[in-house]
Amino acid sequence: MNTAFDDNGQQVGVVPFDYAAVEADRAAQLATAADLTVELERDRLSITKIMRWIYQGGMNDPRGFMHRTKLVAWYTVPEIQESYTLTELAGESGCAKQSFGRWNDVLKRKFPLLINIHNR
Repeated sequence: MNTAFDDNGQQVGVVPFDYAAVEADRAAQLATAADLTVELERDRLSITKIMRWIYQGGMNDPRGFMHRTKLVAWYTVPEIQESYTLTELAGESGCAKQSFGRWNDVLKRKFPLLINIHNR
């Protein structure tokens, strides 16, 4: 045990600073940050893939773009899922369910991990 002197001149025991613990903690933080970076990059790539599916090379047919956009929102925003069925969503867009149903089938095949409360 090391010793030092307090404010009154009395000799007291001291514990050396644990630099190894600080370095270990910092290494864990950096590893967590690296994991987070990998996770964020994976999420960014997933979002990019979904956005490319929505875009599909441009807006040759604005209705298809609108259908795909609304379907992705329906799948990913719980408030929209809870508020509309597929039929109601199609009706809000002034379309028949058949148009949305076709895009919904394509979306389910393309992104099978996207789950909607109406498609379980």
